[in-house]
This record gives sequence, structure tokens and C-alpha cells, in this order.
Amino acid sequence: MSWQISDLTGIEAFTALTHLNCQFNKLRILDVSHNTALTYLNCQKNQLTQLIVGQNTSLTELYCTSNKLTSLDLSGANALNHLDCMANKLTNLDISKNISLTKLLCSYNQLTKLDLTRNTQLTTFSCYANQLTHLDLSGATALTKLICEANQLTNLDLSKNKDLTHLDCHSNKLTNLDLNKNVDLTFLDCRNNQLKTLDLSKSIALQFLYCARNQLTTLDLSQNTSLYRLECQYNRLTQLIVSDNTSLTELFCGGNKLTSLDVTGATALILLDCGSNPFGSSNPFDCVFGLTEKCTLKGKDRCN
Repeated sequence: MSWQISDLTGIEAFTALTHLNCQFNKLRILDVSHNTALTYLNCQKNQLTQLIVGQNTSLTELYCTSNKLTSLDLSGANALNHLDCMANKLTNLDISKNISLTKLLCSYNQLTKLDLTRNTQLTTFSCYANQLTHLDLSGATALTKLICEANQLTNLDLSKNKDLTHLDCHSNKLTNLDLNKNVDLTFLDCRNNQLKTLDLSKSIALQFLYCARNQLTTLDLSQNTSLYRLECQYNRLTQLIVSDNTSLTELFCGGNKLTSLDVTGATALILLDCGSNPFGSSNPFDCVFGLTEKCTLKGKDRCN
């Protein structure tokens, strides 16, 4: 609910205040530096150009999404564990003093760099739609969910992030993606990059894979027997190994260079889109089609 409040002058007198929710208003400046007992602040969807929280040492949760902030001083908010500052105009974000952070959402800003080397407790990190060219995650060893899509990353080192289960890095400029240390990964979206190879043999827990619009020529998913959905359209695939993927229900592999496709072991398959491939006589089925929810493939059976 919006109350159209444009000024909170006088809030400094409430020194015992622990929770403040002033979202959906027209605030331009918010100074809570005197509210030292404050643990929770939600000031989303205002018109803030200045937010003063630098000395709020008790603050654990801060939500300031959808404002007009160009800077944010968090140097004194060392108890902060949840920060949501998405959809602002931040060009820099210093969280080196916020070592208790477990969740950081800073998407839709103008960040070109971000130092996470001291944020060892971070488990969820979303920074999509920025201008990041480099991302050092070596210190974020507790990370389980990473969303860094729509940046300008050319490299992504995840060797220290062994607890990672969810990775969304689509629409970057990645030419390589090493996931050999990420054995717990269940979700991967790496679409719209420049990947030529993708080794997922160690990611045996993988359930959802989106790798369309890369430059892949082969894709071996024989070790990913938990895979439920696969989208690998518009690559350069001449080989796709999914014959033992008994959990696979949806497969999209159109727009590749496949001359054959063995899905005889994919007994749970209910949806197949394999159009725009140069299938030949070795194809395990003699037509190109999409399966309906009532149709399964077995050997050389046709679905009409």
C-alpha cells in the first residue's frame, strides 16, 4: 500500500525502533543513522537518492530495491545478513565489511566489479543485468545459488564453490565452463554463451539443463540420469547422448546437425522437439515430430 509519504523527518527520535517498513512511498532521502536498534528496514519502491545506514550496527535485513541510489555505504552495518538492493543505479558496492552476509541481491544495477573475497557465509547471490566483466567467487565457499546472467563475463571460476546447486549464467561471453567440482548441481542455465564443450559427467545430480545457443558439437549426458528437462537447441551438435536418461521427460534439441538420435532408454519422455536437424536413415524414428503428453517413444515406434 502506498501512503505517498515524501518525508520521514522525526524518525530519528524513535531510538528504540527495531523494524521499519516504509515501502511504496515517495521518499527521496532516508536517514536512520540515529535508529541504532534497527534490525529490519524495508524502503523498497521509493525515489531514494540517499540512504544513510552506514552506522546501523544492529541492522540484519535491508531491502531497498527499486530506488534511484547511486551509492550505498554499508561500512558500519557489520551484522547485515540479507541485502536486497536490486534495480538502482549503483556503480559500486563495497560489502567487504559485511562478512555476515548470507543473501545478496544486487541485480539491475550498473556494477562493473564486485569483491566477494571476504563474504565466506554467502549462500545466495544474484547479480544479473549488470556490467560485470570479472567475478571472483573464491571466497564465497558456502555459495549454493548463483545468478549472474546478462553480464559480460568471459570466465567463471567455480572450483571453490563445491556446494553450488543452482547456477544461472546465461547471456554472457563464456567460452569455457568447468563444473567438475560442482557435483551437487541440480539446475544449470548457460544459454547464449560461446561454449564449445560442456563436461557434466561429475554433475550427476543435475535435473534441469538449459544450454541452447552455444557452439557445442557433442553433448554426453549419460552420467546425468536424474535429468528431467533438457534444452540444447541451436548449437552445432552432431552427437547427443541421452539414451540412458530414464528420468528425462522433456527434450528440445532442434536446430542442430544431428543425423541420428537414440532415445530408446528415455522411457519417461513425453515431449520431444527435434525439428530442423538433418536426420538420415540411421534415425531411430523415421519422422521429426514433437511428442504429446500421451505419447512415448519406444524403439522405432512412430507417434502421429
